[in-house]
Amino acid sequence: MVRNDGKASGERGAVLLILLTALVLAGVAVVLESLPLRSLKTREDRRASEAMSQAKDALLGYATLRDSNTLGYLPCPDLGTLQGYDGQGDSSACGTLAGSYVIGFLPWRELGLSPLRDGSGAPLWYAVSRNFKRTENPTPASYPAIDAAAVGGLALAGEDFAAVIFAPGDPLSGQSRDPTQTAANLLGQFLEGSNANAPGSTGSFVKLAISDTFNDRLLGISPVEVRTAIARLSP
Repeated sequence: MVRNDGKASGERGAVLLILLTALVLAGVAVVLESLPLRSLKTREDRRASEAMSQAKDALLGYATLRDSNTLGYLPCPDLGTLQGYDGQGDSSACGTLAGSYVIGFLPWRELGLSPLRDGSGAPLWYAVSRNFKRTENPTPASYPAIDAAAVGGLALAGEDFAAVIFAPGDPLSGQSRDPTQTAANLLGQFLEGSNANAPGSTGSFVKLAISDTFNDRLLGISPVEVRTAIARLSP
């Protein structure tokens, strides 16, 4: 019997090459399939970041353009319905919520903006601390001056904030966004974890990696940033 080990080895090598090629092609296919999802997430991140930055600039501008009695204060959120977001955008009365931070839709009209939405098309949300919200007290003359000792009372990633802006992203599993409902009733339908807690004297918000169970994007406004914006007014 004549053995042909060279031929057998060649055949085995060809088979291994075919298998290796198949594995490489499968890996490439997986990567290519994931590219649209990654691209979509990148676009959503960018649009959310741009919208929140625009909102932050407008809120800091608002704090510097009030009369001398309310200099440094920030507006209350829009507490209306989801379907009214594009047509309303005004700051709702929240003076009755004394001692509590308030959270709702961004009051875009009050800030001189157009309706701001994140990359998923969801309206921006906004929380303002009890120490910085404009209608904490009934009349402008009774507003205490915001000084260097003022704290925000809203905690995010271990830091203190006067306000926090949210880009809530697409609805996740279990979330249902009824357009006829008000912001108070939709809090847990837009935000996740402690971000969806009912308002109290202080708030603690979380900023986690985007996943199937968390897709809130957040941007804070610190008391220092408010005071710095006011200081720029000085000649």
